[in-house]
Amino acid sequence: MTSLKLLNVEDVEADTELVVLQLERSGYQVDCSRVETADQMREMLRSRTWDVIISDYSLPAFSGLDAFEILKDSGLDIPFIIISGTIGEEAAVAAMKAGVSDYLMKNNLGKIGPTIAREIADAEVRKAKHLAEGALAESEEDFRGLVLATTQHVWEMDENGKHAELPQWWLDLTGQSVDQSGDFGWLESVHPEDRDSAKHTFLHALESQTQVSLQLRIKSAAGTYRYFAARGVPLQRPDGTFRKWICTLADISERMQALDELRRSEERFRGLVEASSQFVWTADADGRGDELFKWLSELCGSEVRSFADIKKVLHEADRSTIWPMWTDALRDQKPYQFICRLQDKHHGYKHFDFRGNPIYNDTGSFREWVGTLSDVTDKFAAIDALERSEIHLRTIVEGSPECIKLLSRDIRILEMNKTGLDMIEAESVDDLIGREAIELVAPECRDDFRAIVQQVFEGGNGRLEFEIVSLKGTRRWLEMHAAPLRDRSGDIQSLLGLSRDVTNRRKTNEALKKSEARFRELFENANDLVYTHDLDGRFTSLNRAGEAITGYTREEALKMSITDVVAPESIALAKEKTDEKIAGQSATSYETEIIHKDGRRVTLDLSTRLIYEDGVAIG
Repeated sequence: MTSLKLLNVEDVEADTELVVLQLERSGYQVDCSRVETADQMREMLRSRTWDVIISDYSLPAFSGLDAFEILKDSGLDIPFIIISGTIGEEAAVAAMKAGVSDYLMKNNLGKIGPTIAREIADAEVRKAKHLAEGALAESEEDFRGLVLATTQHVWEMDENGKHAELPQWWLDLTGQSVDQSGDFGWLESVHPEDRDSAKHTFLHALESQTQVSLQLRIKSAAGTYRYFAARGVPLQRPDGTFRKWICTLADISERMQALDELRRSEERFRGLVEASSQFVWTADADGRGDELFKWLSELCGSEVRSFADIKKVLHEADRSTIWPMWTDALRDQKPYQFICRLQDKHHGYKHFDFRGNPIYNDTGSFREWVGTLSDVTDKFAAIDALERSEIHLRTIVEGSPECIKLLSRDIRILEMNKTGLDMIEAESVDDLIGREAIELVAPECRDDFRAIVQQVFEGGNGRLEFEIVSLKGTRRWLEMHAAPLRDRSGDIQSLLGLSRDVTNRRKTNEALKKSEARFRELFENANDLVYTHDLDGRFTSLNRAGEAITGYTREEALKMSITDVVAPESIALAKEKTDEKIAGQSATSYETEIIHKDGRRVTLDLSTRLIYEDGVAIG
């Protein structure tokens, strides 16, 4: 059975028992409290939560409409249904216009179960709409805040692009003087790659006197380039003649990407949320109602004179489903509620919540229809936009080449994308959710992993290289960047970690270290003199054999040039051979003499090769 917390505004306990009995027959397990006065009702609204409120229309102490006003004053959104045995037509219409969810006659309590189910479902829809609108409002507030925080420079120009007075901010920004910035001198502060395009765009705008915008890089007084967005708008006099240019320059280096994303978000959500409109209508047994037809005519921009005309403005896809439901309800005189799309005067379509309830005379005969027509387009659009945004974000996360995961404060896995599952060799995310992530970290790395988790939950960011052991025993090294993920109130909810596999990089570094160690050992232990020098002839290294042959220590040699040890008559030959090497000739071998530190001459058979770095000779 479905549990139901019911607040009953009723002065007759037997009537309350009758309502509870009917609800239990409808499948509800009812928790009911009865109140008879306004003070009792206010206390019950403060002390407990309720699924639905059912009120008698008339009580000795106050009325059902008084009770509804108390509910509205509380700010709570709880379905409110009036049950009466004597309510008249005018009172019923007044209650519906006041916002009462529904009303039933006491001799028709068989409909109370479906009515409550429908109204509770509607309340859930209103709650979802409220949450969607709140999220949308936050997004738009973020956009407005970013725009307001942006510093923009503004200046004016005449039709020839001249300034009445050069803005001081430009002189401060670029470091140029007034004379340097005159005419096209300001172009000297524009990045060379942007200069021609900026000049062409500027001259074209002056000639055509049309609005212009461009992005360019400008050199600051400090010598660095930053991105700016420039915009110019020509203003005209009332007679259509040109008056002046209004121009702006905004530094977008730090926020170009953020502004682009916020701009797209603003375009998606612009116009989705407007004040909800609701129309209360009445109609005869055949569905004819002058007020309803007039309202629909104004909405659609075409005349609606009969019930059949409504089908013409109903969305084609809804005609096969909604129309039969509607006609059946009118024929059987049963309450109905559905969502449909109606054409507006701009030939677009809006979503409407259409509902109607039959009103009966005291004799039980049908009297009229009373219903509401509510524009719910904004709710559908907002929910759809949020769903698309969530899908977009999920696609980015799942398509990322990095492992993206969320961890709880106790280091349990809350979420992980497919890349992460592949790294851990898990078949499904269900194998990991709730599992302690520390179990997958190599034992020798666990203390460091716990430390970075604590650091993040204290509000900091962190980076860590650590080794994991996958579910199948594979060991991998990961580099993780971690940051706190906060909720709307700023409280840290989880750790957001982005990890990439650096196993191959570590293996490459280890191999490089071993290779360098082997080379150093060969270099130092070679029996021949081995040395290197730069293109200017300065020694950059010398092995132990070289120290013995030249008589100079390594420290002394690193302060010397090749010309300091080569015999004077051999220097020209050495330079010639070096030039041949730089010109692209093969390895060179020749005989030369050097002067030992003690003055002795030593004859050497030299073999030389060029040293390259990134394809460029450096020694």
